[in-house]
Amino acid sequence: MRKILKSILDKISAVMHVYAGIGIVAGTFIACFSAISRYLFKFNPAWSDEVVRMCMLSGAFGMGGYMLITNGNISLSVIVDLIKNKKALRAIEIINMAIAAVLSSVYMVWMFKLWVKVKGQKTLSMLFPRQLPYALLLIGFIVMTIQTIIQLILMIMGEETVHSDELKDYEEVN
Repeated sequence: MRKILKSILDKISAVMHVYAGIGIVAGTFIACFSAISRYLFKFNPAWSDEVVRMCMLSGAFGMGGYMLITNGNISLSVIVDLIKNKKALRAIEIINMAIAAVLSSVYMVWMFKLWVKVKGQKTLSMLFPRQLPYALLLIGFIVMTIQTIIQLILMIMGEETVHSDELKDYEEVN
C-alpha cells in the first residue's frame, strides 16, 4: 500500500512539474512577445497580459502541492529546526501536513463555488471566459489536496518525514 501511494504521489508530482513548467515557460515567452511587439512594432495585443497572468497562476498553483509535501514552504521551519526530539518533530510535521490538507480542501471547495458562480462572465479584456483563471486555481487546489492527503497517510503509516535526514545528521554530530 505504501509503495502504491508513493508511486501515485511521484506520478502526480511529475505531471504537475510539467504542467507548471509549461505555464511558466509559455507565460515568459508571451510576455517577451508582448514587450517586443509593443515597443518595436507598436502593436499591443490585448490578450497577452491576461494569458501571461493565467500561465503564471497555473505555474504557481500547480506546484503548490509539491512545495507542501517536500517542505518547500516556510510553515513551521523556524520552530521545527530547533526541535531535536524525534517524536515531537514527527508529531509537528504530521500536524503541519494535516493543516495543509484541511486548508487546501477548504480553498478547493471555495474555488469550485467561485468557478460555478462566474459562469458566463468574461475576464477584464472581455476576450476569455472568466471561468478559465478560476479553473486553473481549482486544478491547483484539487491536486494540492490530493498530494497533501496522500503525504499525510504516508506519514501516519511511518514514512520518513522531510526532516529525517536532518535528524540523522544531528544524531551523528552529537
